[in-house]
Amino acid sequence: MEYQYINRDPKLTHSDDMNIYVPRHPIIKLVIGDNSVERPMIYTENALDDIKSRKAVLSDYELIIGQGKVFDEYRNSNTDKAYRDDVYMADIICRQDYSITTSEGSAIVDKLEADWTDFIPDYKNRDDNVVSEFTPLRPPYVNDSISYYDMNFPSDDLKTKYGLTYTDYLPWYGLKFDKITSTVAIKVVISLPEMQRAHSDIASRMEELIPIYGNHFYAVIYNSSKEMNDNIDVYFHASYNVVEKWIEGTDLTIPYTDDNLTPKLWLWGAVYNTEQDKITHLKAYIRNYIEE
Repeated sequence: MEYQYINRDPKLTHSDDMNIYVPRHPIIKLVIGDNSVERPMIYTENALDDIKSRKAVLSDYELIIGQGKVFDEYRNSNTDKAYRDDVYMADIICRQDYSITTSEGSAIVDKLEADWTDFIPDYKNRDDNVVSEFTPLRPPYVNDSISYYDMNFPSDDLKTKYGLTYTDYLPWYGLKFDKITSTVAIKVVISLPEMQRAHSDIASRMEELIPIYGNHFYAVIYNSSKEMNDNIDVYFHASYNVVEKWIEGTDLTIPYTDDNLTPKLWLWGAVYNTEQDKITHLKAYIRNYIEE
């Protein structure tokens, strides 16, 4: 992996016996083997930001050539199939999300329709909605729960119920049903620009900590009292070796170690705790398409 720079230094010109440094449009280029990607460098407060520029060109590389492209090809070859996402953390599967059209997914939806009948109008509004039952291994979840992900924008009713005021939601939100207390939390997925607008300090800090900049997005959790939780999720595309190197010298553990899983790697998910000011957990989402 090599970073190269084009037009990074100002151009020296002469005018009336004076030396004038004229800024150019600097480019950063990432070369890995025979492949390369380049992009304009990023400025922070009118100064070239080398660290963020490196993260940004790596982010572009991952989408165009790296892990993001690998997963897109895998997904495109399995169009319209049901699937199961295995969520790995610390080399164990901590949750399995099933398409609602699978037998496992359908059985979980039956429980939602029985115990939370009218919480939303239709749990089966899309075949690609996913559900799971899980025992929590990380905050803020405490009791055995059901996770339901709807691949739609959150409804106006849900926005009102949870006090959500974001302006740029992604079409994907989750409901976390506590099987002991019957309380329900919502997890809304928002874009990079929206997170930077709504929670600029948190976004800036998280972006300092993660290994890429640009292909990431966020999820925030609210309870029924309209309070945002201290644990914020950030999701991103990156190759296994990038993440493995990134966590060296940290308290984080690589989510999985089986090389056979990497071709099915969808996303990495990192959990940042605002009170501890650190990334506390790292997840990997492994997509398994189900043959009928």
